[in-house]
Parts: sequence; C-alpha cells; structure tokens
Amino acid sequence: MSARNKERVRARRQAASAIAAVAVAAFVVTSASSASAQTGPVTGWSTGLNHFVYFNQANVDVLGASAVTFASSRGIPTPNQYAVSKAQLLDEWGVYCVGPQVFSSYPNGAASTSCHINHTSFASQGIVWGWTGTQWRKQTTYRLWYDRFAGARMAAPLVETPEWPVNAAGQTYGNGALAASADEYPDLITATATNGQRGYVVNADLNEASGESVLARGASPDSISAWVEGAAGVDRTIPVYDSDTTTVLGEFLIPAAEVAE
Repeated sequence: MSARNKERVRARRQAASAIAAVAVAAFVVTSASSASAQTGPVTGWSTGLNHFVYFNQANVDVLGASAVTFASSRGIPTPNQYAVSKAQLLDEWGVYCVGPQVFSSYPNGAASTSCHINHTSFASQGIVWGWTGTQWRKQTTYRLWYDRFAGARMAAPLVETPEWPVNAAGQTYGNGALAASADEYPDLITATATNGQRGYVVNADLNEASGESVLARGASPDSISAWVEGAAGVDRTIPVYDSDTTTVLGEFLIPAAEVAE
C-alpha cells in the first residue's frame, strides 16, 4: 500500500474512532462525519466481568466505498479489557477486501477500515473479539448493505447457515456472507484477488494470516502485542484459487495488524 493511501486510511480510522467514542460514551450513534455513512446497530455483549460494544459502518466518500468495524470495552473498567476488530468489505461475489486486525486495550477502541472500491453496491460485515481474562470470544457484526441509489439496508446474521456445496477434494465452498456467523464459514470462501480475478480463499489461510487463529488459540494480550510488532507487522497475501484449489488465480491482501493508540 502506498504512503498516500495509508495516510487516507489512517484518516478514515481516526474519523471512525471519533464517531465510535461518542457512540460508546452515550451508547447512541450520532451522525457520521460523511453524509453518506450508514451505521449498523450498536451491540453490547459481556464476557465474564468484561463488557464490550461494537458496530460497523458502510461509508461512501470521495475515495469510494469502504467498510468500518469498531469494537471497544465499556462500563466499569477492569484490568483485562482488550478488544479486537477486523472490517470486511463484501460485494455480490463475496469478500472483496478486509481491513487490518486492530487490537486495543481500555480505554482505546479498535477501529478497522477496509480498502476503498467504486462499486455501486457493497456490504460491511466485520468480526470482533473480546478478552474474558482467560480466552478470546468472537462476535460477527450485522451485515449492512449499501446501494448508492437505494440507500442502506441491514440484514441480521442468518438464523441457519445454508448447506455448502462440496468440491472433489471434499472441501465446502461458498459465500461467507450467507453464513450465520464467521464460525460457520465454508472451507473455501468466495473472494476477489488484487488482480480482479474472482475465486476462493482457504478459510484456514485467511484466519492464520489475519490473526484469527492466534486469537482462537487463546494467546494472551501480551503475546498478541508481540505478534503484531513482529511477524504480523507487515502486509501478507494468500492465494486465490478456483473452487477445486488446483489453479491459483491471484492473491488476496491481508493488511498488517495494528495496535490502537
């Protein structure tokens, strides 16, 4: 990513954090900095003694369309309030791009912003995590669809995940946006490569490269910080395949993970 684009993304994250700070303080989402920004519901959940809040946004500005996901601790602070967020921007095919995995500790919030696209319609659906004191718990945000001509509409996570088709290698495949939650994604997820080719990424590859697997294995917050400052501090790519994973069509970009400041 160029320095100019990084600066633009950083500005969008700062704007999202400012919006989120108001939302967390009053627990009411006020108008976004962009007239074309649509915000999903502010949702709270608890993991033991720790309490968290998250929401996602679909934004349209002069740079194009982008997805934002925010997560933060709320309520009475405890020593172990850590939150994580990752934005996902979807189109009619599947995952178009993702934002960085952003880690934060109380009182900071974690705002993750995706790339920008120029599509007429797109969706924002993120993944957030909260630390219980002994493990990480995951939540999937509402799916917020945005059409430049029809405005925004929100779709709650599906009650039931569809039955995924299976390829010759025994792997399930399909559009992860149709799953009830991120935990029910198929083995291969529809995605768009950086060269524009549409294919599938291996869900396990995506989880490993973006840090989902590190969280699922229960790494401590201190270990996460060290991981971000080390191997995760650089952009990564994973292959985009056809549905049988026999042909590589291109690469899918996972931005470098970050620690919120």
